[in-house]
Amino acid sequence: MIELRQLQHFLAVIEEGGIRRAARRIPLSPSSVARSVKMLETRYGVPLMVRRGKRVEPTAFGRQLAQEARA
Repeated sequence: MIELRQLQHFLAVIEEGGIRRAARRIPLSPSSVARSVKMLETRYGVPLMVRRGKRVEPTAFGRQLAQEARA
């Protein structure tokens, strides 16, 4: 089951552009935020983000999920 907090963490990562920045905003440890997002990726069976150095960008599916989660 997807939990609301997992979606909140995912949205924070997308909005902040990185796990560390999202973790500071939430506030949680970066490993907790990463684990939460990984649970969503496992649930859906697809990557939600592309890591580009220290920044992350949502995949096409990640953009769709973020849009639905915001609604």
